[in-house]
Order: sequence, then C-alpha cells, then structure tokens
Amino acid sequence: MLTQYLLVPGLFEPPDPEFDGHFPHLDMLLSRSDHVVEKNDDFESLLCSHFDVAPPPEQDLPSASLMLSGEGGEPLTDNWAVVAPVSLHVDRDRLLLIPLPLEDVEHSEVDRLREAFNQHFSDDGVELITDFPRHWYLRLQQPRQLTTSSLAQVAGRTLDPFLPAGADAGWLRRLLNESQMLLHSLEIEGFNSLWIWGVGQLPEAVRCHFGELSGDNLLLCGLQTNAVPECRGEARLMVKDASLQAVESGDQQQWLRAMQDLDATVEELLKALSNGDIRKIILQDGSGNSFHYRFFMRFRLWRSRFNAEQSADRGVTN
Repeated sequence: MLTQYLLVPGLFEPPDPEFDGHFPHLDMLLSRSDHVVEKNDDFESLLCSHFDVAPPPEQDLPSASLMLSGEGGEPLTDNWAVVAPVSLHVDRDRLLLIPLPLEDVEHSEVDRLREAFNQHFSDDGVELITDFPRHWYLRLQQPRQLTTSSLAQVAGRTLDPFLPAGADAGWLRRLLNESQMLLHSLEIEGFNSLWIWGVGQLPEAVRCHFGELSGDNLLLCGLQTNAVPECRGEARLMVKDASLQAVESGDQQQWLRAMQDLDATVEELLKALSNGDIRKIILQDGSGNSFHYRFFMRFRLWRSRFNAEQSADRGVTN
C-alpha cells in the first residue's frame, strides 16, 4: 500500500492565537480523518523516529550532527550542538525567548562573536563554528549527558520549562549564562543570548523506509544523507516546515502563506488519492496529532471541523 506521509510542524500554532481562518481541503481532511494521538510530541523526535533514530537513554536527540551533515559538513565522531542567536525578554514574571534569523546578524559581528567566544571558552573544550549558511554549531571535545529542547519548542514561550536537564545540565547552563555576559560586553546588537540544543554524535544507524522524500528541512536532509541503505520503499514522506519557521519568528502572515500552500498540497494529494496513485494520507503535526485519511472517509459528511484544543485529550477518534 502506497502511503503518503505529510509532516507539518506548527500546524495548530498560529502566531496570532485569535486567528480562525478556513482552508477548505485541509479542513476537510482533518475533520473526516481518524485522529490518533502519538507518543512523539515534538517535531524533531517524530521525524527522526521515521528513520529509526532515537536518543540514547537520558541523553539528547543528536539533531546537530545530522543537521550539520545536511549542510554538507562532516561530523565524523565529534559531538555537536546547534547554536542559535536569540533575545530574552522579560514579560511580567516570565522570561520569553525570541529567535533571531541568521541573515539579520552582520557578518562582522558574527566574526567578532566567534573569536571572542572561542577564546573565552577554550578551557571548556568547545568551539563555535559559524561557517554554514543555515545554522551555527558547537563542536564539543567530549560527550555530554544532556537533554535539551529545540529552538522550535521554546520560541516565543516561557523559558523555565525548557532549560537543559541531565548530568551535565549545570555545565550547559553556566555556558549559556557566561555567553550572555560575553554578548553584553561585546555590545552586539539584535540579540542578547544563545540557545543550544541537539547535543550528540552522528547516530550509528539511520534507516530510511521511504521511496520518495521531499522538502528542504535541514534535519530531513541530514537523515537522508546518512541513511544506509539508501531510501527505498513504497511510502512517501513530505515535510513542509514553513509554518514552523513562521511560529519561530512570530510572523502571522508567513504562517498564513504556509497554510495556503499546504491547502494546495492537500488538494493535490486528495486528487492522487481519488486517482488511486496513493491509498492513504497520514498527516502529522509534530506535537502528537496524527490524521489518517482514506478515500472512503470523504463520505463522513456529519463530521464537524477539527478543533485541536477540544480534541487534545480524546485519544483515537473514528
């Protein structure tokens, strides 16, 4: 059976929480599908699970090494972390984290930060790498026992629930605190802190069960690059993460454009379903929601529009 997987992180997270737009093809699929609540409740874990990649016990998902590989880097046997420039804002009694796109940071400032950072933390056995276009990375001379939260999980949210945990959490928290003071002393405009996640080595085994992959998501590219044997099978996997990028930046118009593009994609998939080119669509949002749609489900005319908040605790809906 040819199954089309469609991963759409940020699907139910419009930056404007009051937004109540309608997308006819997407709404129809969501309302008439079987709704399944999954154990993978974050996008990176879900995507990696499709390639049989899971974090070691009480350690991080090795997102950084995979993403570095997806950018053409060579992780080898080193340990890596992803580094992002962010701004921390005090909002009443909360501390909010707001990401800053790399293209908004002047190259001269990046060079100045990298030089100062690597000098300051030389005794910690870490090196900031800023040579790649889509992310900065941290090379670690030794493995660290950490569990962290990705930028997508913490962007725009209260910081406290997402602080690093694990045996080396104190080390990473100190590094984050000292990097804030370093940024303050450098007087670099636009951001006042760094966020670090995805710590680990390149996984020993990456297995691809799909005959076709589509999407330019960096983690997807890294998984495809390291898959052995090469991708094969009847199932297809498509990742559309423009909505997630909009959530990270808090851009409602970008999110709206991503949803309009998604609605057009769903329309094409529904046509493929009716033509018999595919037999099943599985849409996953990376926060625990999975929607399984087959052609006969179009007759479920009594179904009301899917509401993510009302359905959060339902389990499986038929």
